[in-house]
Amino acid sequence: MNVAEPAPALRTRDASLSGRVSTDLSDLVRFRHLIWYMAMSSLAVESRGTKLGRSWWIIEPLLLMGVYTMLIRVLHSHIANFPLIVLAGIIAFEFFARSVGRSMGMLKTAQSSMLHVPFPRSVVPLAVTLSETIRFVISIAAYVGIAAVFGVIPKPASLLAIPFMVVEIVFTLGASYFFAAQGIFFRDLTKITEYLFWTLFQLGCGMFPLALVSANIRHVVFFNPLTTFFEGVRTPLLYGTAPQLPIAVVVSVVLLSVLVLIGGYLYFLRRAGSFSKVVI
Repeated sequence: MNVAEPAPALRTRDASLSGRVSTDLSDLVRFRHLIWYMAMSSLAVESRGTKLGRSWWIIEPLLLMGVYTMLIRVLHSHIANFPLIVLAGIIAFEFFARSVGRSMGMLKTAQSSMLHVPFPRSVVPLAVTLSETIRFVISIAAYVGIAAVFGVIPKPASLLAIPFMVVEIVFTLGASYFFAAQGIFFRDLTKITEYLFWTLFQLGCGMFPLALVSANIRHVVFFNPLTTFFEGVRTPLLYGTAPQLPIAVVVSVVLLSVLVLIGGYLYFLRRAGSFSKVVI
């Protein structure tokens, strides 16, 4: 008779921050199968009970694309391939917003499970971001197919979207760690971030190309890191060229993303010890 292997026990935590980081990273490696299982389960549960299932991954952005396209037509604006411009921005934005929002929600839900089955709390934002990354990649693949219907065929330079996607994943994971940790103590943060992120979408060229922004205020738009992600994904896929972003802005966003990941993760570890004190 086969006996199920018990879940690996958590290691004793060093009191110092460096010790906690080392131990937690080691635990993440040891619990890698749990991370993958949680990511796949999240994707399965999301589409369970629906007729269209995972088709909603691309249907939802398409519906939003339709709404904004009609809005612009009403305003008598004629922008070439406007639906594709909006769709690329929505796909990149939803990856970021959903990863952060679901990390906050799932961490609260997982609190009760952690009392019975010990596993590192840092697994939760990582698993959520992994599941959303899979959805992100599939949505981008669908975008390429939809663009082909509009007569936009991928070019070799379209591959330049990949490094920008990677940088956005790094930035999003760090933000997920930070907001998930903060959301345990500040319940209203979920609602606040919904409006905050949507404002960043509107001000980050989510619905229009950077070329439409006046040169006088373009430097202000660059302060929004989502601008770099939107343009970095949209321009190579839609136009087959490198995004028209200053190299200084790209380098700054790359460094910012790394800092957000490190800072968000360390902040999460510092607050994780107090999660059990909060009544969910």
